[in-house]
This record gives sequence, structure tokens and C-alpha cells, in this order.
Amino acid sequence: MLLVNADNPLPDDYDANVRADLVEIDPEYRNNNYVTKIHKDVYPYITAMVAAAQADKVDLKVWSPFRSYADQKVLFQNQVNKVGGDEALAATVVARPGTSEHNTGICADFNMADDKFENTKMYEWMTKNAENYGFVMRYSAEKQHLTGVIHESWHWRFVGINAAKEMNKLGMCLEEYVEYKNK
Repeated sequence: MLLVNADNPLPDDYDANVRADLVEIDPEYRNNNYVTKIHKDVYPYITAMVAAAQADKVDLKVWSPFRSYADQKVLFQNQVNKVGGDEALAATVVARPGTSEHNTGICADFNMADDKFENTKMYEWMTKNAENYGFVMRYSAEKQHLTGVIHESWHWRFVGINAAKEMNKLGMCLEEYVEYKNK
């Protein structure tokens, strides 16, 4: 149960070390050629979930899985520039390198990084089915005070099937769940 956030950054060498565990996502399950890898242990779950959604006539695709520290640095700096240099504000929208779950290879954005995702069949399907494949929506509006990240309906994190079902049943975000399990 890896918790990655501003208070729990990854080790400096994590980026280099995780690369050996990444695998390419088949093109039929993704909708871009920019970032295309996921952790090998997550691969069977994410592809099974996307295939199940597609079988249900829902056009779900992986959009942004693993990102390197370098990629994350560019995205973060772009956001800093967009908000007039306020790094703290920028970090609520785009995580600093080493504090992003994307740097782990165990999460993914689906179809689009946009609030419009919440009003799609894809989101509806995910909220009903993602836990059966070990995924939870990581950043809800109700938990922003705990996660420090804005609501992102498109960002889903792999935690395993049992944990996903328990987190949803208890209504917990990952920060709460890790604390709950460590008691």
C-alpha cells in the first residue's frame, strides 16, 4: 500500500528503479502514444478492466499511466507558469516530481484529464466496476482536505481488489485507508 503525496515523496532513485518493472500497454487499451507504460503487476488488471468496459460498449481507454520524473517536472513547471508562479497552488493541480502517483506506474488517467470525464458513460462504468479490478478513484472533492489534490474523476489508482472494495465500502481515500490499516 504505497502512499505517494506531498508528505510522502518517493525516494530519489525510485524513477530509475521502477523502469525495470514497466510494461507497454497494448495500443487497443490506450488512446495515445505519449505515455504508454504501466507497472507489470497492474497490467493484467488494467487491461482486463478496459476490455470489460469495451465489451459493455463503453469506450474506456488508458490515457496517462506511468510518467517519469522528467515528464512530471515539465507538467509541473507548465502549471506553475499557468498560475503565475505560485508553486503551492500549482501543486494542487499537478504534483511535483517524486510526489505523483504517475511516477509509480500503478495508476492511470482515463480518456481525458478533464472535469467532463465525470459526465461520461466511462466514469459511470468506472464507479460501478473499477473496484472489481482493484482500482479506486483517487481524488474526490470530499477528500481534497486530506489528499491536497483537486477532484480528479479521471485519475484511478490500483490498490488491489480487496482494498478497493474495502475503501469504497468505508468511504475512505488512500490517506485514510493507510492510517486505518496501520492502527
